[in-house]
Amino acid sequence: METETVEEPKPQSNEEEATKLMIDRPSDFRFHAAYLAYSETWDKTSSQETKTKLNEITLSLSNKEISYSNFYKTLDQL
Repeated sequence: METETVEEPKPQSNEEEATKLMIDRPSDFRFHAAYLAYSETWDKTSSQETKTKLNEITLSLSNKEISYSNFYKTLDQL
């Protein structure tokens, strides 16, 4: 008896649907302004790759892993 091996297709990261982050901090003016810039860019793009990158830089900013200037530089490149 012959067995057939079937591999499930693995979803690629750019095919997964990114979800918008809800991490605004209205009491932190600098972060709030950055979040508004993130949100505006998010709403204007349909690219899942761009949305994933937006989430990455916003989370990095939230976790103080990148500076505000690096956040805005990267945002401008998207």
